[in-house]
Amino acid sequence: MSKFDRLYIYFCRYPSFRRALYHSDPEMWRRLDLIRQDHEEDPGNE
Repeated sequence: MSKFDRLYIYFCRYPSFRRALYHSDPEMWRRLDLIRQDHEEDPGNE
C-alpha cells in the first residue's frame, strides 16, 4: 500500500484528519476529495 493509499484511507475515515489536511495541504486535500467523490458516485461499475 502506497503512502497515498494510506492518506486516502485516513481521509475517508477520520474527519479530524480531513480537517487538518485541509489546513496544512489544501492541494492534496482537493485531490483526495475528488477521488472520494468519484468512488461514491461510481462504486466499481467500470
